[in-house]
Amino acid sequence: MSDSNHRRISLFQYVVLLKISFATTLLAPIIKILALAMPVIRRQIANRNLIFPDVSRVKRSSRIVVFYCSSAGEFEQALPLIRRAKEDNYEPLVIFFSVSGLDFAKARGEVVAHILSPLDSIWGWSRFFRTIKPVASVVVRHELWPCFAAVASKFSPVILINAMAGSESVRGRKGWLAKVAKRFVLSFVDKVCLVRNEDVSTFTGMLKIDASKIIVTGDTKYDRALERAERAKSSGLKQRLSPYLKNRQALIGGSIWREDALVLAAAFQTARTQAKNVWALIVAPHQIDEAHILELETIFSDRGLSSGRYSRQAWDVDVLIFDQMGQLADLYATGRAAFVGGALHHRVHNVLEPAAQGLPCAFGPLFQTSAEAKELIRAGGGIALTGSTALLSWWDHIVMNPNSSERALAMVEKWSGASRAVFAILQRVQQGENQDGR
Repeated sequence: MSDSNHRRISLFQYVVLLKISFATTLLAPIIKILALAMPVIRRQIANRNLIFPDVSRVKRSSRIVVFYCSSAGEFEQALPLIRRAKEDNYEPLVIFFSVSGLDFAKARGEVVAHILSPLDSIWGWSRFFRTIKPVASVVVRHELWPCFAAVASKFSPVILINAMAGSESVRGRKGWLAKVAKRFVLSFVDKVCLVRNEDVSTFTGMLKIDASKIIVTGDTKYDRALERAERAKSSGLKQRLSPYLKNRQALIGGSIWREDALVLAAAFQTARTQAKNVWALIVAPHQIDEAHILELETIFSDRGLSSGRYSRQAWDVDVLIFDQMGQLADLYATGRAAFVGGALHHRVHNVLEPAAQGLPCAFGPLFQTSAEAKELIRAGGGIALTGSTALLSWWDHIVMNPNSSERALAMVEKWSGASRAVFAILQRVQQGENQDGR
């Protein structure tokens, strides 16, 4: 690792990286053996070299920018930045750790050069970076890939984006090992782009990161939510749903579980009994396998409500079950308000997608893990509730107060712009400005 004029790695760091590399190399054959009996592992390692990344199909260029995305969520967050890079004639190359990220990109028709990540080792990544020679490396959200970060720093600037402290991982006394590991990896990073101002003290204090490396840029997922909302407007889904909607305003239940369906069914039944049934209810299950859809159909049937599936064009029903993957943003664009599932039993799912469409959002009380849900409540565009009575009252309030839509969208727009800020940093660092001793 001495063939570059970039960052020097200390003897201590090199010893640690060697130990990690030997461990992962020894792990590779064990993983292959386990894959013979475990389909989940077999799927993850199919078409993947566990030691040396396969770059045979990667187009060579003098303007490659590497994006390390653990999975689908990180890829979504990187997309606004990837688009900006393409517009500026850079060549983005995405490294996926999880195969689900690659599946996600293909399902949405995203055309971007990509490879599957090997296990973390200095020899695997050294071969990769000697071959690719990127002008910059961007890690999205999760930075604990020490060998990748160390080797990348020898060949190009490394930028961590959408970084957060992680409340339980580094702040408590029991998190000393996480602090040490995080501090070690961040020592190879040139710029840390934080989501929140309140995390600055954690990075400069507990993690001992030089303040000159830290910039608060916000979170690129807000930009991505607005991008998807704009695209959803032209999807044509509302027209296709018109036989069911019949000019009614729709409440969209997104990422719905059993607990969510019970509340929605009770609220809809009460509304119909009170002759308030002037709204449509479209439910998108979090899991669309047959067992879960049948469970939802039973819940609605027990309340005397008929239900049908979008895939079967069952329009003359009380509740429409939207049994399609990857179209939730399009579905939200057809609604008046959204009930986002998950927070009645575990934790709330993505509230940004409906908020970016200007939909007021309701969800259960277990929303504390979502910064976006908290912001929505503060902005007056979201509410946490627990039962069908509260849901009905909220719906009546939404119908009578159109300003709630403006508040939801305003919250997303307020926090947008991170991709523009991060891209400006990438350009400056890549061009040699503010490179801390390089």
